[in-house]
Amino acid sequence: MFQGRLVKEASINGDAKKVSIYFPKKSYGWISLLIAALIFAVLAYFALQAYRMTGDIGAVFTLIVSVGLVIDFLVLTVWFFTMRYELSPKSLVVKFGPLKYAIDLETVVNVRTKNLNHTFWPSLKLPGFSIFYSSYKDEGKVFMCATRSKKDIILIETELKKFGITPDKEEVFLAELNTYLQEIKPYKEIKRIN
Repeated sequence: MFQGRLVKEASINGDAKKVSIYFPKKSYGWISLLIAALIFAVLAYFALQAYRMTGDIGAVFTLIVSVGLVIDFLVLTVWFFTMRYELSPKSLVVKFGPLKYAIDLETVVNVRTKNLNHTFWPSLKLPGFSIFYSSYKDEGKVFMCATRSKKDIILIETELKKFGITPDKEEVFLAELNTYLQEIKPYKEIKRIN
């Protein structure tokens, strides 16, 4: 997985625009995804064997669901290596596979680094990987696109949502984000909470 930050120039209507690309912190979350795929593959195998022996419709249902989950986890494993954060003076774009979430920096209310506490509410959180919506005791619902689910999460709170990310060069990312936020809203300051 790439580490660090790249800077590219994008031209929109003849205007050059600086975009910094930050990759997520190093993680072995892809192994968690592969293990989950393997678990469901084993379940699918046993469901197939059960169907062959008994012809039970429940085994067919289990087989179909298990195969679907194997495919889902394998796709997430491939997408894991495409996770990145693109920061420009006006927006932060969070990318994961073909999924793209744009955060307009004008709507940012608060940015802080924090350790989060899980709830038992179901979400896609595995060791080294957290994606989509997750619930946390102290923060509520957070949209995650991160290579960890609890420790050192940068929370970006907008007027409508909270986003959790884990860029590799955290201090550089926060400094650049703070610069852009100061240009948009001079009174805004990034808070660091540990």
